[in-house]
Amino acid sequence: MQRASSREEIRSALAEQLKKLLGRTVIIYPAASGAGEDIASSRVDRTGRQPMLEDPRIFPISEESVSDKGALSRKERDAALWALRHNGFAGRGTSIYPEALCTYLPISVEARVYGVAAILHMGQSYDLDDDGVILSLLGECAMAIENLENQRKKEAADVRARNEELRANILRTISHDLRTPLTSIYGNASNLLSNESVLDADTRRQMYEDIYDDALWLTGLVENLLYITRIEDKRLDLELRDELVSEVVQEAVKRLDRKAEGHVISVVSDDDFVFARMDARLVVQVLINLLTNAVKYTPEGSHITVRTAKDGDRLRISVEDDGPGIPDEEKNKVFDMFYSGGGGDARRDPDT
Repeated sequence: MQRASSREEIRSALAEQLKKLLGRTVIIYPAASGAGEDIASSRVDRTGRQPMLEDPRIFPISEESVSDKGALSRKERDAALWALRHNGFAGRGTSIYPEALCTYLPISVEARVYGVAAILHMGQSYDLDDDGVILSLLGECAMAIENLENQRKKEAADVRARNEELRANILRTISHDLRTPLTSIYGNASNLLSNESVLDADTRRQMYEDIYDDALWLTGLVENLLYITRIEDKRLDLELRDELVSEVVQEAVKRLDRKAEGHVISVVSDDDFVFARMDARLVVQVLINLLTNAVKYTPEGSHITVRTAKDGDRLRISVEDDGPGIPDEEKNKVFDMFYSGGGGDARRDPDT
C-alpha cells in the first residue's frame, strides 16, 4: 500500500489482503471529498456538511457472492455511514446495526477517516474485535492515503511557492526594465515640448523614432509578461484557426523594430501556400521573441533566416542565424525562466 501511487490502488490492495485473510467478499466505501480534502471525522466539515461516502467498489470472493444485492441496500449504506461518521465498528457482530449483512470497519488513523471497509458474512459469523492483523491493515491503508494526501499538498505548496517566486521575478523585471525606456520616453517628450522650435528636423525625427522604439519595446515586454502569468496560472485560452503560414511569418518580421535594420532577415519556405492550425497571435509573439534575440545577440550584418517546412502532418518553423551561437555549457539553461546568456538573467532580457 505504501508503494501505491493512487488512492484507488491503496484501497484495492487493502481489499485484496482482506479477501485473502478472511475468505469473504470485501466492499470498499471511499470517503467523499469536499473542497479537495477528505472529510475526516464525525463532525461536520467547515462548510457545514456531514461526511458522506462515494459509491462502493466490490471485491468478490466468487461470482455467486455478489448476487445478493441486499449487501448494497440503503440500510447497509446507513451502517457504513455510521462507521464513517463515528469512526467505529458497525454492522454484523456489533451493537450498531447488528442485523446488517456486513461488518463495517473505518479506514482511519487517529480521528481522520478515509473510508469504510465492509466484510460480507453471507450467513457466517466472525468476531473482529481481537483481530490485530485486520486493524493493522486498516491503519496501514489510512496511513498510505494520508501520506499520499500530504505529498499532494506538498506538491501544491511547491507550485504556489514557484508561482510566488515567478511573481517576484516579474515584479523585479518590471521595476528594472521599465525604468530605462520610460526615462527615455519622458526625456525625449519633455525635450520636444520645451525645445521643439529650436530643434532641427533631423533631431526631432530621431527623437520621435526613439520614443516609438521604446514604446514598441514596452508593448512587447508587457505582452510577454501577460503571457507568462496566463501560462503559469493555466488561464491561456488558445484560439486555433487554419492560418496561412507565410502571412504569420511576415507579420512577425514586419513587427520587428528598426534595431533589426543592421541585419539581413530572410524567409525561406518550401511552399508559400501552406495552411496550419494555430493561434496566430501566440506564434507571431514567439517568432518576434526569437527574432529579437537573434538580432540582439548577433553582430550587425549577420544573416537571420526564418525557415518553414512540412514535417509529416505537421509544420516546422525555425529561426537560424550565423552569429556566435550559445556556448555548450549554457545550452541546458535555454528554457530556464529569467535566464539569459553570459551569466545574466532576464531582468536585462525579458524576451529570453
